Amino acid sequence: MSGRIKLTLSGAVLMFLAALIGPARADDIIVSKSYFEDPTGGLTFSEIQKQKFTPYERPFSKGYSASNFWFKLTIDPTKIVQSANPENGTIILRIRPPYLREVEFFDPAHESANRRLSGDYHSSALDEYRSLNLSFVMPAGETPRDVYVRLNTSSSTFINFEAYPKGEIISHDYLQLALFALFISLIIISFFYGLVFLTLSRDRIFYFFLIRQACSLYWASAAFGIARFLIPDDRFNHPLYMCGAVIAITLSSEFFDFYFFREFRTRKFIQIVQLALMILPIISAVLLLIGNLRLAMEINLTSALVFTLTSGIGSWLIYSEKTPNTEPIIVPKWLVSGSYTAIMTFLLMTLTPQLGLSPNIEFAIYSVAFHTTISTILLGVILTYRSIKLRGIKAAAETELAIMAERLKLEQLSRQDQAALLAMLSHELKTPLAGIQMSLGAVPIQKDKSKHISRLITDMADLIDRCLNVGKIDDGVITLKIDQSDLSRLLTTKIENTLEPKRFTSQIQPHLLINTDQKLLDVILTNLIDNAEKYSAPDHPIIIETKISTVEEKTGVEIIVSNWPRDEVWPDPKLLFQKYYRGASALRQAGSGLGLYLSHKLAERMGGELSYVPRDHHVRFRLWLPA
Repeated sequence: MSGRIKLTLSGAVLMFLAALIGPARADDIIVSKSYFEDPTGGLTFSEIQKQKFTPYERPFSKGYSASNFWFKLTIDPTKIVQSANPENGTIILRIRPPYLREVEFFDPAHESANRRLSGDYHSSALDEYRSLNLSFVMPAGETPRDVYVRLNTSSSTFINFEAYPKGEIISHDYLQLALFALFISLIIISFFYGLVFLTLSRDRIFYFFLIRQACSLYWASAAFGIARFLIPDDRFNHPLYMCGAVIAITLSSEFFDFYFFREFRTRKFIQIVQLALMILPIISAVLLLIGNLRLAMEINLTSALVFTLTSGIGSWLIYSEKTPNTEPIIVPKWLVSGSYTAIMTFLLMTLTPQLGLSPNIEFAIYSVAFHTTISTILLGVILTYRSIKLRGIKAAAETELAIMAERLKLEQLSRQDQAALLAMLSHELKTPLAGIQMSLGAVPIQKDKSKHISRLITDMADLIDRCLNVGKIDDGVITLKIDQSDLSRLLTTKIENTLEPKRFTSQIQPHLLINTDQKLLDVILTNLIDNAEKYSAPDHPIIIETKISTVEEKTGVEIIVSNWPRDEVWPDPKLLFQKYYRGASALRQAGSGLGLYLSHKLAERMGGELSYVPRDHHVRFRLWLPA
């Protein structure tokens, strides 16, 4: 369905362009055109008839000028196709565009007592033939003759003349009305099309698109002569209305392009140039309000011209790959670059004649209509493609989020099951272990065996505690209880309770006080000292050092535990603090692989840091805690 709609719109646009770009109809009875420029604006018609006129063929354009321009048109009534239609004895001179400030008509063969005037300064109700164009009525006559038109305008000096028998003009007017209706329908459809996408996606770029399309409708009402036809009151300032429409569509288009290129990430200097050029239509609006219409239009058209060139160049400088800290490219670069190159080329073909920079062509009368038609279709395709892609990405992200949420829920249930299992094991194992410990005191056992059994029981109890603490760490439920602790006494006591206290060489500062959670600190120190005992070479000492140090301007206590590695086997520093990691030398010893993981996480929770800092022949762990 959408494909058929696009095909219909494309065909309609082609019809619109073909009809307006095409040459004058065969029944146009103007056989020659010439002009004369009056810079003073004060020459009378009788004086003008004595001047030498310059022939021209294309629609006339001299850019922006304050001069009066006089045109001599030679009409040949013998070109009228003979028919029974009595209205073919009357000729309608059609003048476009309809937003000219003032035109005056002279027919020396049929002089009038009153001035024959039309244009924005005059009510359309007084037109000799009412239509969306400026028109004058004259008898056909029987032989070729010259008629004259005087033009004075605040817009671009661009004018085109056609003369048709009255019996034929209606068909041309109907065709023109149909084409105008087609253009306006396209803009209205695109407006609601953008409104639907805005409602669905809340994408800010559609706000600018809607403003742009609304300004296009405003421009069409003025440029197509609709406002002049519907508001025939000559007190209504039609020149101001028309110039305001031109500035509005220029500024809204530039705002859209600026935001469009910011979204599609063109080069920074392109955005700066665009932003600077957007100041010009604002200046034009100020000049318009103070009454300098001609200068306002010149500045505005210059802005549109240079901005279009900048956008066309900028479309080729869009980043085609994902850059750091940016979203991935959604719309293919070739689509954006190709579209803006087409828009730029077409607009240059239509704007430069209005500035008098290139020979005129007929479709320049409705240059903004052509530009708006093409850009609406191309940008509509880009925005539709972009919106569909974004919706697909959003849907994929939502699906992924739902999957992750389900996984998280399963993980939480698994953790709850694990916690329940650990709690049960803790209760069921610690009670018999405590009983065994008490029984050892009542049974005579050799001292060294008793101590060894006690150590094994302590290791089993510690393993259970580690599993419970790891679960709490992973669930983030460990809370701190800050008290003042004597670190020197704590370390000394721990060394004395080891299996081989004489292996330890301590460099502990006396009376070293620290404010921390003593219970968690005890867990960390126990793990570090136990690791050093288990995994160090038996004939080398274990060294424990303490000192005051500063990290990131915070004063703290540093505890270093060093030992010679067993069999010269060193732990992997990348895996050392991961859960369940055990080095090659640790495989011959009982252990869970949770001690260092737990100690590392607890140190972070206490605002400190546990790091592996090997030196020379020593495995060294450095624990820093804020004092």
